Amino acid sequence: MEPQEEILNEVINGTPIGNPEPTWVDIWNANYPGSTQFTNAGGQFLDAPFGACTLTPFVDTFTQPISMLMNGTNYTVRTNSWTLTSTAAGHGSVTNGSDVTQSK
Repeated sequence: MEPQEEILNEVINGTPIGNPEPTWVDIWNANYPGSTQFTNAGGQFLDAPFGACTLTPFVDTFTQPISMLMNGTNYTVRTNSWTLTSTAAGHGSVTNGSDVTQSK
């Protein structure tokens, strides 16, 4: 199976940005150790981490549907609703509102 994603409905500081990845694209990152284009025999895959930084405070939100591409059809298996926030340079947090939360 081939994990894919879309990045939809991005809003930065209240301004709609649109859909940075409006069609399904591969989720893997060849530059991140352990990330591969296809799932392992158990159907698992490693999604490379991401983040954002600026010199000023910000709030960035977007939706990330994740699907498995099988025989030319995408089957959505999960949808993350991401929120990235920063109150000062070098400090911030990221959460999907359920099982992923990280801050610095």
